[in-house]
Amino acid sequence: MVEVEEPPAEAGEATAPKEDKRTSRIIVKNLCRAATPEILRRRFSEYGHLTDVKIATTKDGVSRRFAFLGYASEDSATRARKGV
Repeated sequence: MVEVEEPPAEAGEATAPKEDKRTSRIIVKNLCRAATPEILRRRFSEYGHLTDVKIATTKDGVSRRFAFLGYASEDSATRARKGV
């Protein structure tokens, strides 16, 4: 099962209650090791225009099994969080 959530607040950034916080970026967790940016783009572009996809990797280039996805709008990111 893939989990989707908002990225944590930056250091020093004020945090709002979870239901009020809106962002155009999401974190996708529990990816299979074979996941690629292209696969994620195909899967998540149905919710809106993706501006960037970054899979976290170790120094050796091995997937850490989560990714950051950036959308052009907050509404698209909200649809992705609710749609998965």
